[in-house]
Amino acid sequence: MSSTWHSISTAFLAVCPATEAYKWLEASFIKPKAGNYFFSGRSDLEEKRRTVEYILYKRNDYLIDLGLAQFAYTPYVLKRIFNRRGVAIRCAVLSNPCLFSTSIPPEPIVDLKVDLGSVNERELKTVTGNPYLPVEFYEHLLERTEYFKEISDKHYKMALIELGKNPRMAQEYSSDFMDGWTEYRYNSVFSKAWELTKELPATQEWAYVLNSLLQKAIHPVGFKEIPETLKRWEIDRPTEAKDSYAWPGDSYYLRSRIADLLPPDEALLKAEDSALRRSFYRRFSPWKFKNWSDFAAADVKVFLEEAIRSNMQLWYRAEEREVLSRLAWDHPDPRSDMMMPNLYKGIESDLNQDHPEWFAPNPADTVNAELVARMEEVLSAINEKIEAFEPGNPQKTQRWWKK
Repeated sequence: MSSTWHSISTAFLAVCPATEAYKWLEASFIKPKAGNYFFSGRSDLEEKRRTVEYILYKRNDYLIDLGLAQFAYTPYVLKRIFNRRGVAIRCAVLSNPCLFSTSIPPEPIVDLKVDLGSVNERELKTVTGNPYLPVEFYEHLLERTEYFKEISDKHYKMALIELGKNPRMAQEYSSDFMDGWTEYRYNSVFSKAWELTKELPATQEWAYVLNSLLQKAIHPVGFKEIPETLKRWEIDRPTEAKDSYAWPGDSYYLRSRIADLLPPDEALLKAEDSALRRSFYRRFSPWKFKNWSDFAAADVKVFLEEAIRSNMQLWYRAEEREVLSRLAWDHPDPRSDMMMPNLYKGIESDLNQDHPEWFAPNPADTVNAELVARMEEVLSAINEKIEAFEPGNPQKTQRWWKK
């Protein structure tokens, strides 16, 4: 940004309509690179940018403040906007990637030890869903320490559920610069999240919270005592054998998620607990288990729904999709609700939009199909000639030969 351009921009932003100032802030905001969720500050933050943001802050306009809350870098500005506006703009500040960035001199934007005690539920959800916070924030939340030490059970559960929606929980470590310690610290969040399955009370309510937290979470490194952890969550609601549609409870689905830490092998396929078999069905390889279509008859209540919904390896190729479609139409349908065919068609429609390349005709397949059709024509013509040939009948044989 040249001095002349900066002077012109500053003069313009000091008097322009609020809508233009908002557009300028949005257009000039540099979004952090995906995967690099560890901010030690913006050492490249120019004095010129801080000057512009301060001028806009002094205008004391609600729309401009909303733009600053989302796109400003300057801690001084963000802190004062956070303290002078209502819930909507406070939430915008709490979602800002630079919320905990440091400057020289350092100035905290939000003092969590003070402010978390007064935030409402919307603000708590917003800050918990921010994927750009330091590792320590997520660790303190998961461990219920530091500024989360006095958080109520209600808000703790709410925060864990919201953290499960945070893109950070599904984002693997990524950096152009190799740093083993930073990678270890980044991955520690996943380990601490999964460790809660060993620590929190084994109740259906906590099972729901944990299942929400871990649904998309990256697998931890070195998670031990998997069989023991699965055992402590065997608290399903008792159901009558005749009730095939009974809901076993959230603990059942939490066990299935924990089982994802095990390899999808023969042992998991033969597990007595159907929650574990669900884990196998959504992850097995059709190239390794070539008789996978037999699973539909062997495990009528569990296999097909999980395979259709979750096992993308069955959707890549037309051959597997055809088998999956046939199994869906052949599935028992005592209520005549066509649930499995409808489920198949719904997933097929979604995947066709998300991955059209899976459903596009393969040029090689087209060539092969044309070759097969041509060969069939040739064979048909040969068969006709053979049928027309009659040994001992020179006249008919001669007619066949002329053909």
